[in-house]
Amino acid sequence: MGIFAAIDFEKRNCYKEEDKQMIFAKAQKLHNGVRGTNSRVIDTLKTDLLEFLLVSVEACPEDTNFMYRVAVIFKHTGKYTEAEELIRRALALQEDAKGPGSAEVFMCCRTLALILEEKGDYTNAETFLRRSLDIALKLYDQEHDQVVAACHNLGDLLRLRRDWDGAEATYRPALTIK
Repeated sequence: MGIFAAIDFEKRNCYKEEDKQMIFAKAQKLHNGVRGTNSRVIDTLKTDLLEFLLVSVEACPEDTNFMYRVAVIFKHTGKYTEAEELIRRALALQEDAKGPGSAEVFMCCRTLALILEEKGDYTNAETFLRRSLDIALKLYDQEHDQVVAACHNLGDLLRLRRDWDGAEATYRPALTIK
């Protein structure tokens, strides 16, 4: 049966967390490339795997962590439209389940912002980066890695938009951390 032996292809369901972990491991290997295999075969495998992941998300729509991780895979493979759709769904579900100020919502907002930035939608990306920074400041200490990363992400976007004063004001708190 091969690498997907634990997965029922007829129903396209992921039965166990181990199955999902195996899928992500295989996706990472495909993302990194496989020695001795030509690019056409790899592209076909990637396409099949991405299609399978989408179907798996539909089969397990309540598993927001799985949905989030699949969105990240789509983001890393340049499938930004699919990634945005999945992360927006995960964000809405996480807001309902965990509340608007949760760590899960923070991660979804940050990831959505980075997807929107890749798509060139800087205005909406800034909105979600500011939201993720606000959540991070409520969840973590000022010197926490997540706060620093949130400042850095927003500063990068503002710099990209040539908002030099805004970028400097956003970077400055992160630069004072020892």
